[in-house]
Amino acid sequence: MKKNFLLYALLLCAICTHAQNDYVPFHQYLQQHHANIQQHGNNSRAIVYREIGYNHLQTTDNGQSYFYVDSGSYSYNANANQTGGNTSVYVGTKWVNHTQFTDSLAGVYGPILAELGQAWDTGTSAYANSYLYSYAYTNGFYPTTALYQTWNGSGWTNVFQFTNTYDGLNNLLTNIKATGSTLVADSEFVYSYDANNRKTRSYTLTWNGSAWDTLFKNNYSYDANNNNFQILIDTFAGGNWVLYGQVSKSFNAATNQVTGSLTQLWD
Repeated sequence: MKKNFLLYALLLCAICTHAQNDYVPFHQYLQQHHANIQQHGNNSRAIVYREIGYNHLQTTDNGQSYFYVDSGSYSYNANANQTGGNTSVYVGTKWVNHTQFTDSLAGVYGPILAELGQAWDTGTSAYANSYLYSYAYTNGFYPTTALYQTWNGSGWTNVFQFTNTYDGLNNLLTNIKATGSTLVADSEFVYSYDANNRKTRSYTLTWNGSAWDTLFKNNYSYDANNNNFQILIDTFAGGNWVLYGQVSKSFNAATNQVTGSLTQLWD
């Protein structure tokens, strides 16, 4: 079971592409993927959208059950960059404040430099600090660091940070994750590319306290249309690379759309 879990976790990393928005906050991911967004405002300066989420079952103290609905409002500047938003929940017969966030942008076109998240405090009837994302970039929109912190009541505490490096063509070379209040490195991904800027190999490493240990190697193969049709995964064991599994994908020859995929473990 553990072996399968590790493989599927690795395959998720292998399939994902590293674009300039790798570290989009979770609320933005939800906003981009929910289909039922209703427009509630539109003027020359900003656009505000309201998003109605799915019903959730809640249970009261006396054992009775009721439903509430999530609602989110998102604000954008005139250049369609997100500048903030808030969420609320419908409890009983009324809407109740839940969270809000504010984005700081590097100019009117972005990218995002920081996002402050706050949660509604029912005791004080006001929003209180909850989390803070901070970003730095190279060449405009390629993130070099992404730091996540939470509020401890008097200051910000580090939770994790991603640090990226790139080659001269802005291909991602390394991605290091550090965790804890002192941001100690614990994992790293290393990438290489061919002359066509296609990812050909990646390594997964973990920090053992004094050096990096290599765990996995992914080898990427492409067809004549530059579609990544196969990823072979090796694990490093006993000083040697051993085949661990593979991901195979098929494509429509006319549209290059994925028509099928298969994940296999090597027996």
